[in-house]
Amino acid sequence: MGSVVESHIQQYYVDKGGSTALMNRPIAAFGFDDTFQISAFQPGAASSFELVGRDWSYFFEQSSAQSIDSDTSKNKSFTISDGTATATIQLTSNFATMDAIVNTINNRLTNAGVKAKAEKVNATQFNITSTTPIGNIIIDGVNKADFFE
Repeated sequence: MGSVVESHIQQYYVDKGGSTALMNRPIAAFGFDDTFQISAFQPGAASSFELVGRDWSYFFEQSSAQSIDSDTSKNKSFTISDGTATATIQLTSNFATMDAIVNTINNRLTNAGVKAKAEKVNATQFNITSTTPIGNIIIDGVNKADFFE
């Protein structure tokens, strides 16, 4: 049943606007045997929808679903460079400990090839240092002042 509903949803959006509309549709459906579920296909408020028609209540208890956008106001971003390579540090998770933040920063530094490392100073502070004896570290970015003096 779910694949039948999903096929109808896909065809509706293809007819409406081609592959772009299909890939940006707000909903999808899936199911097993004689049941199906309509779910969000896009993140945030773009996935809000309303079921209409005289038989919607035969299948569902409510006719609409209203999603909201994620609150990204607490996300932080800064860059760390060794003069050659630059890592963009985007802190978009809720970190339980300073160790978790330090691990995330070190992973990004390693992946970007920046010759620097983050070290935990205490439960509320970390430090960035060069891993080469003559290296300089350049810290910049939108939220630089939130972390560094």
